Amino acid sequence: KNYDENWAKKKLKSILDEAGVMHFASQNTGMGTSGVSDRLGVKNGIFIAIEVKRPGRRGQANRGCSALQAKFLNQVAAHGGVALVFDGEDDDIELLNNVSSAPKAHIGVNTLDLDYWKKTK
Repeated sequence: KNYDENWAKKKLKSILDEAGVMHFASQNTGMGTSGVSDRLGVKNGIFIAIEVKRPGRRGQANRGCSALQAKFLNQVAAHGGVALVFDGEDDDIELLNNVSSAPKAHIGVNTLDLDYWKKTK
């Protein structure tokens, strides 16, 4: 099986569907904002931005995100949304499950640092 970014995107879509998150893939046509995350959504009034990366990029700076992608995720978090980088690993799946049921008090952090979610369980 080829565990590439498209595999991770399909897995993410399935997880969000099951969690009841209203979501869609962003389509950057050159007329929009650079760095917008791959998948955007909302659950219980909480805005969610998720950048998808192929498995194996966690050791890279910003988990493989470009500077513009990291900037967008940080802006989402600064405005009270959820900002995630997803690569299909088990802890990401657990993180998504937490996001879909998390109280608003736990939302709005830069979740490029996944340790935050582990501390708030």
